[in-house]
Amino acid sequence: MQPPTLSSLSSVNVIRVRANGPRFDLVSIRTLLAHAQDAIQVGAKSIVIDLSGIASIDSVGVSALVSIRRRASSSINIVLAGLSPAVQTVARVCHLHEVFDVYTSYDAAERALAS
Repeated sequence: MQPPTLSSLSSVNVIRVRANGPRFDLVSIRTLLAHAQDAIQVGAKSIVIDLSGIASIDSVGVSALVSIRRRASSSINIVLAGLSPAVQTVARVCHLHEVFDVYTSYDAAERALAS
């Protein structure tokens, strides 16, 4: 898993936390949680969780995503990007769209957050 990357868009700080797959296993989940916590601690205004490298996700992965949302202040905008069709299906069934805004790609999320 790559460490979070920070990009500045005008007054918006966007931190990208990218999960690499294809499976969202315990090691990658722990790494994602650690990187997300780092992003929260450095004061990110927005965090894009880029799941484009993940082919599938299970209940542990869903719980990890919800945990990130719960750990962060409500003032931090946390969004999901790059969900594969299989991950989209799980996200819909688990109502993640009620917890996160979901974008087709990291670039789409970054553009939306910049506007």
